[in-house]
Amino acid sequence: MIKELSWDSNFFGKKIGEVILSDMAFSNVKDLLNKAKADGFHYLLCRFEKQDTSLIKLLTSNGFYLTDIGVTWKIDVKKFIARPGTKIKNHIIKAEPSHIYELKQISSLLFKDSRFYSDPFFNRHDAERLFEVWIENSIVGDAADIVFYYPKKGYITCKKQNKIGKIILIGVLEQWQRKGIGRALMEKALDWFHHEGVTSVKVRTQLKNINAMNFYSSLGFKIEGFDLIFGNILLP
Repeated sequence: MIKELSWDSNFFGKKIGEVILSDMAFSNVKDLLNKAKADGFHYLLCRFEKQDTSLIKLLTSNGFYLTDIGVTWKIDVKKFIARPGTKIKNHIIKAEPSHIYELKQISSLLFKDSRFYSDPFFNRHDAERLFEVWIENSIVGDAADIVFYYPKKGYITCKKQNKIGKIILIGVLEQWQRKGIGRALMEKALDWFHHEGVTSVKVRTQLKNINAMNFYSSLGFKIEGFDLIFGNILLP
């Protein structure tokens, strides 16, 4: 079956859907794609965690292409916060609506490894605008529970669900990287998660983002799993 991604469709102005694999036999992908076109879908994505070679061959033979390989990292909150913190953490504040303009400017310069910048369906302007809207929605509480901000340099967005926390976005401007700001942002976030009763925190990054991979590894995060995202452009 195909589930329409309403928010994505409204934002990009084109009907976007996700292929749900749970009840799919994939016996006739061509029929599925023809129906999707008839229903006005411009773009489909298919996301899965298992490395199923036969499924990958089936998708690619029907016009799907690999658009992202994600790596999910996980860390125990208590083990992390038991370490000495950095003084930089004291410069980090909770982002407020008054910071939205600044944060949107920063967001347009970050996350270039995201699939929205490499997938040919999306243009650069829309990718930049997406992250600007994302951070705005995070501050007003729709996309995140809290945002921590190192003024003019970077930010981190946090969301919790029961005992599990998620880092949705973390970014530091290139000229301020490798100065301990990313670690300080993570310390601030993990302190908050601990205070909220969260026991473990997850974060997803792109496999091709070597700097991010090394960053999470250096902080003590462990790889929990991988996922693949395939895209298919049905209509221009």
